[in-house]
Amino acid sequence: MPGPVFPFYSYPVPPVIRKAFDDADAICITTGYIRNINLSSEETLLIQETGRWTERFCSDLLISLRPVLKLDSILRPDMPLIPDNTQETHMLLFGMRKDGIDGTAFIMNRLKDTISYSTKYPMIDHVYRRIYAWEFTFDSSDRDGDGMPKITAILKRIDGCIRAFSDEDMNYNPYPDER
Repeated sequence: MPGPVFPFYSYPVPPVIRKAFDDADAICITTGYIRNINLSSEETLLIQETGRWTERFCSDLLISLRPVLKLDSILRPDMPLIPDNTQETHMLLFGMRKDGIDGTAFIMNRLKDTISYSTKYPMIDHVYRRIYAWEFTFDSSDRDGDGMPKITAILKRIDGCIRAFSDEDMNYNPYPDER
Protein backbone atom coordinates (compact mmCIF):
# COMPACT_ATOMS: atom_id res chain seq x y z
CA MET A 1 0.00 0.00 0.00
CA PRO A 2 1.28 3.49 -0.77
CA GLY A 3 2.53 5.35 2.27
CA PRO A 4 1.81 9.06 2.47
CA VAL A 5 4.06 11.12 4.68
CA PHE A 6 1.13 11.92 6.97
CA PRO A 7 -2.11 10.10 7.76
CA PHE A 8 -4.21 10.93 4.68
CA TYR A 9 -4.64 7.71 2.75
CA SER A 10 -6.11 7.13 -0.68
CA TYR A 11 -5.94 4.26 -3.15
CA PRO A 12 -3.98 4.68 -6.38
CA VAL A 13 -6.13 6.41 -9.02
CA PRO A 14 -6.92 4.19 -12.02
CA PRO A 15 -6.31 5.81 -15.44
CA VAL A 16 -10.00 5.73 -16.41
CA ILE A 17 -10.87 7.66 -13.23
CA ARG A 18 -7.99 10.15 -13.70
CA LYS A 19 -9.22 10.87 -17.25
CA ALA A 20 -12.84 11.24 -16.09
CA PHE A 21 -11.73 13.65 -13.37
CA ASP A 22 -9.70 15.72 -15.83
CA ASP A 23 -12.67 15.89 -18.25
CA ALA A 24 -15.34 16.76 -15.65
CA ASP A 25 -16.29 20.26 -14.58
CA ALA A 26 -15.44 21.33 -11.05
CA ILE A 27 -18.34 21.76 -8.65
CA CYS A 28 -16.25 23.25 -5.82
CA ILE A 29 -12.62 24.39 -5.64
CA THR A 30 -11.34 25.34 -2.19
CA THR A 31 -7.85 26.48 -1.25
CA GLY A 32 -6.47 27.04 2.23
CA TYR A 33 -4.08 25.61 4.76
CA ILE A 34 -4.42 22.46 6.81
CA ARG A 35 -6.32 23.07 10.07
CA ASN A 36 -8.07 26.17 8.71
CA ILE A 37 -9.51 25.15 5.33
CA ASN A 38 -13.30 25.32 5.11
CA LEU A 39 -14.64 22.31 3.22
CA SER A 40 -18.22 22.61 4.48
CA SER A 41 -19.71 23.36 1.03
CA GLU A 42 -18.29 20.15 -0.41
CA GLU A 43 -19.26 18.12 2.64
CA THR A 44 -22.79 19.55 2.55
CA LEU A 45 -23.18 18.69 -1.13
CA LEU A 46 -22.04 15.10 -0.55
CA ILE A 47 -24.38 14.71 2.43
CA GLN A 48 -27.33 16.09 0.41
CA GLU A 49 -26.55 13.89 -2.59
CA THR A 50 -26.22 10.84 -0.34
CA GLY A 51 -29.67 11.56 1.09
CA ARG A 52 -31.07 12.05 -2.40
CA TRP A 53 -29.60 8.97 -4.11
CA THR A 54 -28.95 6.39 -1.38
CA GLU A 55 -31.88 4.61 0.26
CA ARG A 56 -29.97 2.53 2.82
CA PHE A 57 -26.59 2.59 4.53
CA CYS A 58 -26.17 6.35 4.12
CA SER A 59 -23.73 6.29 7.03
CA ASP A 60 -21.17 4.75 4.64
CA LEU A 61 -20.46 8.36 3.66
CA LEU A 62 -19.01 9.05 7.11
CA ILE A 63 -16.51 6.24 6.67
CA SER A 64 -15.51 7.58 3.26
CA LEU A 65 -15.16 11.11 4.64
CA ARG A 66 -12.97 10.07 7.58
CA PRO A 67 -9.67 11.37 6.05
CA VAL A 68 -11.29 14.73 5.29
CA LEU A 69 -12.80 15.09 8.74
CA LYS A 70 -9.36 14.50 10.26
CA LEU A 71 -7.69 17.32 8.29
CA ASP A 72 -8.04 19.74 11.17
CA SER A 73 -6.17 17.44 13.53
CA ILE A 74 -3.46 15.95 11.34
CA LEU A 75 0.07 17.25 11.34
CA ARG A 76 0.33 17.54 15.07
CA PRO A 77 3.88 18.32 16.25
CA ASP A 78 4.50 14.61 16.85
CA MET A 79 3.60 13.69 13.25
CA PRO A 80 6.06 13.98 10.36
CA LEU A 81 5.42 16.88 8.01
CA ILE A 82 5.38 16.77 4.23
CA PRO A 83 8.98 17.36 3.05
CA ASP A 84 9.69 20.86 1.77
CA ASN A 85 8.99 21.70 -1.87
CA THR A 86 6.91 18.61 -2.55
CA GLN A 87 3.33 17.98 -3.58
CA GLU A 88 1.14 15.04 -2.73
CA THR A 89 -2.16 14.44 -4.47
CA HIS A 90 -4.85 12.12 -3.13
CA MET A 91 -8.29 11.36 -4.54
CA LEU A 92 -11.33 10.02 -2.74
CA LEU A 93 -14.23 8.53 -4.71
CA PHE A 94 -17.85 8.37 -3.61
CA GLY A 95 -20.01 5.98 -5.64
CA MET A 96 -23.63 6.51 -4.65
CA ARG A 97 -25.92 3.57 -5.25
CA LYS A 98 -29.27 2.51 -3.86
CA ASP A 99 -27.73 0.54 -0.99
CA GLY A 100 -24.74 2.61 0.13
CA ILE A 101 -21.62 4.52 -0.79
CA ASP A 102 -18.58 2.86 -2.37
CA GLY A 103 -14.96 4.00 -2.49
CA THR A 104 -12.34 3.51 -5.21
CA ALA A 105 -11.74 -0.24 -4.88
CA PHE A 106 -15.44 -1.16 -4.83
CA ILE A 107 -16.28 1.28 -7.64
CA MET A 108 -13.65 -0.23 -9.91
CA ASN A 109 -14.75 -3.79 -9.13
CA ARG A 110 -18.44 -3.03 -9.61
CA LEU A 111 -17.81 -1.13 -12.86
CA LYS A 112 -15.66 -3.98 -14.22
CA ASP A 113 -18.63 -6.29 -13.66
CA THR A 114 -20.79 -4.12 -15.96
CA ILE A 115 -18.31 -3.77 -18.85
CA SER A 116 -19.63 -4.31 -22.34
CA TYR A 117 -16.87 -6.49 -23.75
CA SER A 118 -17.47 -5.22 -27.29
CA THR A 119 -16.95 -1.55 -26.37
CA LYS A 120 -15.09 -1.78 -23.00
CA TYR A 121 -17.51 0.87 -21.64
CA PRO A 122 -19.00 0.27 -18.19
CA MET A 123 -22.76 0.51 -17.79
CA ILE A 124 -22.50 2.90 -14.86
CA ASP A 125 -26.23 3.46 -14.41
CA HIS A 126 -26.73 -0.26 -13.75
CA VAL A 127 -24.93 0.20 -10.43
CA TYR A 128 -24.40 3.88 -9.56
CA ARG A 129 -26.71 6.83 -9.36
CA ARG A 130 -23.82 9.31 -8.97
CA ILE A 131 -20.02 9.13 -8.71
CA TYR A 132 -18.08 12.01 -7.20
CA ALA A 133 -14.31 12.44 -7.04
CA TRP A 134 -12.66 14.73 -4.50
CA GLU A 135 -9.01 15.49 -5.14
CA PHE A 136 -6.69 16.96 -2.51
CA THR A 137 -3.31 18.45 -3.39
CA PHE A 138 -0.97 19.21 -0.50
CA ASP A 139 1.77 21.71 -1.44
CA SER A 140 4.61 22.14 1.04
CA SER A 141 6.30 24.89 -1.00
CA ASP A 142 3.54 27.22 0.30
CA ARG A 143 3.09 27.14 4.08
CA ASP A 144 1.21 29.31 6.57
CA GLY A 145 2.74 30.92 9.66
CA ASP A 146 2.47 27.64 11.60
CA GLY A 147 4.26 25.70 8.87
CA MET A 148 1.09 23.99 7.63
CA PRO A 149 1.12 23.18 3.89
CA LYS A 150 -1.33 24.67 1.44
CA ILE A 151 -4.17 22.41 0.34
CA THR A 152 -6.33 22.65 -2.76
CA ALA A 153 -9.50 20.54 -2.80
CA ILE A 154 -11.48 20.00 -6.01
CA LEU A 155 -14.82 18.18 -6.06
CA LYS A 156 -16.24 16.90 -9.36
CA ARG A 157 -19.09 14.67 -10.47
CA ILE A 158 -17.45 12.15 -12.82
CA ASP A 159 -20.05 9.47 -13.65
CA GLY A 160 -20.88 11.14 -16.98
CA CYS A 161 -17.19 11.27 -17.98
CA ILE A 162 -16.10 7.66 -17.41
CA ARG A 163 -15.18 6.12 -20.75
CA ALA A 164 -13.81 2.82 -22.05
CA PHE A 165 -11.65 0.76 -19.71
CA SER A 166 -8.07 0.02 -20.78
CA ASP A 167 -6.33 -3.26 -19.97
CA GLU A 168 -4.64 -1.45 -17.06
CA ASP A 169 -8.06 -0.43 -15.71
CA MET A 170 -9.36 -3.98 -16.11
CA ASN A 171 -6.42 -5.25 -14.03
CA TYR A 172 -6.72 -2.54 -11.37
CA ASN A 173 -5.60 -3.74 -7.97
CA PRO A 174 -5.79 -1.26 -5.08
CA TYR A 175 -3.37 -3.45 -3.15
CA PRO A 176 -0.38 -3.63 -5.53
CA ASP A 177 1.93 -5.16 -2.93
CA GLU A 178 -0.41 -8.10 -2.40
CA ARG A 179 -0.45 -9.65 -5.89
